[in-house]
Amino acid sequence: MMNTKGTKSVGRIIIAILMAVSLLSIVTLTVGAYKSTKDLLIERNQLSEKSAVTLVNGEATNLRLSTFKRVKDIRKNGFTILSTDGFNISALFV
Repeated sequence: MMNTKGTKSVGRIIIAILMAVSLLSIVTLTVGAYKSTKDLLIERNQLSEKSAVTLVNGEATNLRLSTFKRVKDIRKNGFTILSTDGFNISALFV
């Protein structure tokens, strides 16, 4: 007769080890995927912020330049736009 009690306990240990290794693999892969996704989202967010700041700075520069140009045009015309009897505000924005 064979001792089946010893065989059962070894089988249980092997199954427990295999399950533990499988669980550890799953946890490791999940943590790795989470970290990778998190890093990618942070990088994309930073690029979006940088792009938005560049766009706002460009628009502010364009606004300053166009305002300076309009003031220069008004000064060049000797304020005739502002001093005419039939004042037309739309003439300022031509």
